[in-house]
Formats: sequence, structure tokens, C-alpha cells
Amino acid sequence: MRHPHSHNNIPTITVAASPSPPRIIGLVGIPGSGKSTTAAFLSRMLPLCTTPLSMDGFHIPLDRLRKEQGPEGVYWRGAPQTFDRSLFAHKLEEIRWYMSRASTCGEGGVKKFAWPTFDHAKGDPEFGQEVAVYQNGYVVVEGLYLLLWPEVAKLLDVVLVMGAAQGSSQPDAEQLEACIARLKKRNLCLPGYTEEEVVRRCDEVDRANAIKVLESISEWENKLRGGIDSVPRGVRI
Repeated sequence: MRHPHSHNNIPTITVAASPSPPRIIGLVGIPGSGKSTTAAFLSRMLPLCTTPLSMDGFHIPLDRLRKEQGPEGVYWRGAPQTFDRSLFAHKLEEIRWYMSRASTCGEGGVKKFAWPTFDHAKGDPEFGQEVAVYQNGYVVVEGLYLLLWPEVAKLLDVVLVMGAAQGSSQPDAEQLEACIARLKKRNLCLPGYTEEEVVRRCDEVDRANAIKVLESISEWENKLRGGIDSVPRGVRI
């Protein structure tokens, strides 16, 4: 497969007609790396019914964030501590449990799960939303911190990392600068921020978050090379 907005080849994902459940694919990358676009693309390309999910809806709501973390929490929104990490892991675990009960003969149902989304116009999560999960299908979940949080990483069957492969012409540092530049343009539409504030937050907040993501990816790759069985398998794309 080739991503429609990338010059890099995406490795072909080969799956059996009725693969053994569960089948949860994690898509990880730094801010601005194209996770949402790639998740939607993968959802169309996989051969069975696939549910795309995002961790964006698990931002702590602004009112609660102000009460719990004050102005600093609001400024650093998007950092790991500004997400409801435990709720995200719990909801994903519910889906994994449901998919793990799929029939080995290929029969399976469909069930709706509560899964919050993020309203970019309001800058806050929207609750009360539901997603349909196919018991014999696939789930593609995208987010920054899937590998940073062990309770989430253990729920993934395979990880696809957005970014240049080792030895390519665009190492992590170069990719980081390209993504930050992209965010500075994209985030101009965020409500409540001036252009100067957007640029400053990209250079401070998004850059710091991206470094955390890159460190989690590096640690995951080191564990893979070390043959640690408890980490999900995966590749860079």
C-alpha cells in the first residue's frame, strides 16, 4: 500500500480471512506526523470491517483541567498529564475483551462502545459518542502516547510508527522540525490563540511532547531488539 500523502511506501499488511482475535493496531507518531490521515487510510485498506479510533477525545476537559492543574495544565495541554490516561486504557481494554471473544469459526457480531471525540472548534472533548466495533474486524487506534503508557501498549497487537526508518534520509530530528513547521500553519485556526501564541506553543509544548513520543519509540525499539516478548511487534512506516 502507498499512503496517498506520502512518498514513503507503507509495508503491505497481510492478514488471514479469519485471523485469531484480537486485532488492535496502534498508530504512533509525533504531533503533525499524519496519524489521523494514515489511520483513515488503513481503515479503508484492511480487508475486514475496521474501526478507526483516536485518543484525542481523552483530553481532560478544560474545566476539570483548570481545577486540577491550574493555568500550567491548560498551557501544557496535549502533554501526557493532560489526558485521562486511565479512562483511555479502560475503554480500549473493554474493546479488546469483546474482540477476544470472537468465534473461531469466523462468526462475530458488532457492538457499540462509548468513545469520546474531540471537538476542535470548541477545543474540548465531546462525550456521548459511540463507535461500532466488529468482533471479527480490526481496530486502528492512533495517538501520541500509545507506547509511553505501558497499560495501553500491552493492549496493542501490532504498532505502526509514523516516521523515517533508521538509516533513511530524514532522521528523527529532521522529521521533528518538519512536523513543528506543519503544526504552526495548521494550528492557526485554534480558537482563543493569537498567531504569536500558536508559534510559541508549537515551539515549547508540541516540541516537548514530540520529544517524549520519540523517546518512547526509541525505548520500544530497544526492547524489540532485545527480544523482550512483552512489547507489541511493529515497524516504522
